[in-house]
Amino acid sequence: MANNTDNKTAKAIHINELRRALDISRIDRTPVDLDCWKAGDGSIIHYRGWLVKSSSWQQGTHNLYNPVNHQIRKVRDIFIFRYNDHPIYL
Repeated sequence: MANNTDNKTAKAIHINELRRALDISRIDRTPVDLDCWKAGDGSIIHYRGWLVKSSSWQQGTHNLYNPVNHQIRKVRDIFIFRYNDHPIYL
């Protein structure tokens, strides 16, 4: 008998749950995988294995840190559409 769990899609999570998960990842220093839209042209940016360095609730942003090349990127929460293979909804 075939295992049907292989075909399941990841559960969608709300943006507030995303913010909590990113804050937990920041505290635990666990890497995250994010897919985001770029504000200027709408292209997709993939962040794989990045660490969450800080967040700003007022601005709605998170700062990501690449442990390989030490780059830092600021990402607006509203532009994140996938977190660790979970789609995000508003």
